Amino acid sequence: MLISLYELIEGNRPGRKVTLEDVAVTAWNKYKNDFCMRGYPEYPNMRDLERLLSALRSEKYVKGNVHNYGITSDGLKLVNELLSEGTNSPIPIEDSGGIRRDIQQEINRILKLKVFNYYVHTDKNKIELLESDFFEFIGTSPRSFNSLKERRLLFLPKYVFLVNEVIPFCKLNSKKDKNIAMILELWNILFKQFGKLIKGD
Repeated sequence: MLISLYELIEGNRPGRKVTLEDVAVTAWNKYKNDFCMRGYPEYPNMRDLERLLSALRSEKYVKGNVHNYGITSDGLKLVNELLSEGTNSPIPIEDSGGIRRDIQQEINRILKLKVFNYYVHTDKNKIELLESDFFEFIGTSPRSFNSLKERRLLFLPKYVFLVNEVIPFCKLNSKKDKNIAMILELWNILFKQFGKLIKGD
């Protein structure tokens, strides 16, 4: 998605705006199976694509809005990293054939987290997890939970995606790959300790 936006900006004539529709069609043309409407593969899924752009914007990789998107300096650094690594590098699970690109990206993000690295390399009897680890795993921060507006814009989209899409995928594939199993283990521990924050207890 980010690379599609980058290519659009680079290929545009000066002053031309890059809209949601521009990014959606470009990304869909490259990855039709990942970004098509459910049941209508000949059309891009605008809702999912806008959600991904919103997530990138909340992470400070993208700026602007549906009428004119741009890439931040941090976004350009990430694009350069992705291009240098190659966007077709395999994900760390045995069978990647049926995985959606957005779930793949989220799993790869979690595998790079400090809290995941800590969990993997620490004696399970000595692990001490923090509230900040819980939010880091979700992909946000405690600050995103401070107000109703921030919860709706920053926290809820990531939490819902994690719980409804990523964790179910991990449950189905935990026996195929130990990294996936470790992600599921860590989430279960974090949610047991800090899930009450979501429930409001």
